[in-house]
Amino acid sequence: MDKNKEKALLDKIKSILSEILGIDKGDIQNEDSFTDDLRMGPTELSDFTAKLAEEGYDTVDLSFEEVDTVEDLYESISSQEDI
Repeated sequence: MDKNKEKALLDKIKSILSEILGIDKGDIQNEDSFTDDLRMGPTELSDFTAKLAEEGYDTVDLSFEEVDTVEDLYESISSQEDI
C-alpha cells in the first residue's frame, strides 16, 4: 500500500476515535490500545465499530479481543479493503 493511502486510513481511524472519545486526534498513537490506553469500554467500542461501518469499512469480523491497538485495526482493515 502506498504511504498516502496508509496515512489516509490511519488519519480516518484517528478522526473517528477523536470524535467518539472527545480527544484530539494528535493525542492518538498507532500503538495505543483501545481498552488500556484510550480507555474505551463496550459502549465506545460499539459506537466506534458502528461508525467504521457507516464509513464503508467491513466490520463484520472485527473483534476487539484480537484487534487491540490502532495499528492492529489498520492492519485488519487494510488487509480486507482494496485501498
